[in-house]
Amino acid sequence: MTAKDPLGALFEILSSQMPQASLVHVKEKVNKLFSHLELVPKEDFEAHRDVVETLKQQVENLEQRLKALEQSSSISP
Repeated sequence: MTAKDPLGALFEILSSQMPQASLVHVKEKVNKLFSHLELVPKEDFEAHRDVVETLKQQVENLEQRLKALEQSSSISP
């Protein structure tokens, strides 16, 4: 059992708690579920999240600047 294999650890625990036939069924269901997921490394996810946060802040700043420009142009004759 390693920290990199949490499912293996889970199945080790379950193997002592449930019948083998049921465990095989659970493994099949879990494998089917995970086959539909598109998993990425945590570091990649965090890097993309940081980029999105930066872009959101830039958009907010640009929206504020645009609003200020629109207000100043509507005041000017």
